[in-house]
Amino acid sequence: MARQPWILWLDADEVFPKETLDALEKSGLPADVGGYRICRRVIFEGRTICHGDWGNDWVLRVFPRDNYTMADRIVHESVEVSGRVVDLPGVVEHHSFRNWKDLEARSIKYAELWATQAVLDKKKPRSPALRAAWKFFRGYVIKSGWLDGKLGFQIARHNAREVRHKYQRLRELSVGQS
Repeated sequence: MARQPWILWLDADEVFPKETLDALEKSGLPADVGGYRICRRVIFEGRTICHGDWGNDWVLRVFPRDNYTMADRIVHESVEVSGRVVDLPGVVEHHSFRNWKDLEARSIKYAELWATQAVLDKKKPRSPALRAAWKFFRGYVIKSGWLDGKLGFQIARHNAREVRHKYQRLRELSVGQS
């Protein structure tokens, strides 16, 4: 239902930087650009998370209203565009979770939705323990979550538990499909 030629897509828990809006205005939104993406960082426990799985998440947030499709998903919908995608300056603040209790509750909800989508996508229920171990290693070691200190460790551990739950739930749902 957008009436303007370009769409700025923001989640309710995101803060878009003014410097980025200024850069978009200066660019004139050229016709040869299929979309713009911007770096997004989670703000949690009063801190900006700069590393690990929550740091430097590039998301498509500006695109022409007549040049996009939405991926048909139960959870974590995304936009796809054709053409060149340009990176914008600035960082979107993502205030995803109020506290650990809120994070846990959402993780359970999203794990269930993810598993349901994974069944529809005919995803194989791989080892929950191995997937969780890899998630922790990738977030904490490879993506340098350790640079966020104790909070980086806690986030990597939480993310690993969430992945374990997702794949356990996928196994349970897949057994019911057989």
